[in-house]
Amino acid sequence: MYQLAILGLNGNHLQGTLPPSLANCTELEVIDFGNNMIQDTFPQWLHTLPQLKILILKSNSFHGSITSPLTNNSFTNLQIFDLSYNNFTGLLPEKLFSRLQAIKNQSLVSPADRLYVGSGRYEYSVTLSVKGADVEFTKVLTIFNTIDLSNNNFIGIIPDSLSNLTSLRLLNLSHNRINGSIPPALGRMTNLEQLDLSSNQLSGGIPQTLTSLTFLVALNLSHNHLVGPIPLGNQFSTFLNNSYVGNSGLCGAPLTRSCGDEKESPEELEEEEDDGFMMGFTWKAVVIGYGR
Repeated sequence: MYQLAILGLNGNHLQGTLPPSLANCTELEVIDFGNNMIQDTFPQWLHTLPQLKILILKSNSFHGSITSPLTNNSFTNLQIFDLSYNNFTGLLPEKLFSRLQAIKNQSLVSPADRLYVGSGRYEYSVTLSVKGADVEFTKVLTIFNTIDLSNNNFIGIIPDSLSNLTSLRLLNLSHNRINGSIPPALGRMTNLEQLDLSSNQLSGGIPQTLTSLTFLVALNLSHNHLVGPIPLGNQFSTFLNNSYVGNSGLCGAPLTRSCGDEKESPEELEEEEDDGFMMGFTWKAVVIGYGR
């Protein structure tokens, strides 16, 4: 039991709380309790698992704020962090973000695991749902770093320190109650490929610094309180209206409302909801084999 590396119980009918005795399994690299009926707070013992790379607790009834005692080794190897579709509250876990060394600096990934998570010991597939389409990855690259905290009740601002996670590829904070402005510092996350901040209470303008995200292929800032001109340049020339719908104060291409107009155009007012646009990341871990 103590040599267990993967615990994948996604999609069952598990109830109750997660057993603290799992803290004894110090070799755990993957924990997936997604799509169950677990009612619990954020497990305090998770910080004691130094090898943890993938944590998926999505689609349960976890609740409360994310507070966990942290040590120098807490969450330093974590690459996939999915708490979506729960009832978490409070501020975004800035202190936990600060411990994600593997997402801050990809050079910290050990040479033995440079290509795939668990290479040579186990394999599993991950299914990613973006824009309504499911894409299955039979192996997870060590550079495949994601954070999905969508569909909870987080409040407060997006901390500037999140921009220190320069190896992050996917960030989804949508469908919360996050306010304040979009930090210009997010422009430092130059490996970011997908960014979803939709359906929050964000205000202010869209920082011009986000045009530095030259790998960005999917952007959703819809249904906030953003104002001012949409930045021009690089990937921003590829995004369509659905990236910005529901922000009556925005103007400029690709919207038909120019920045000299006083009213939003009828086309934008009548535009439908997101149509499933980038509605979160869906992970499915399937164990194929394991041995030491």
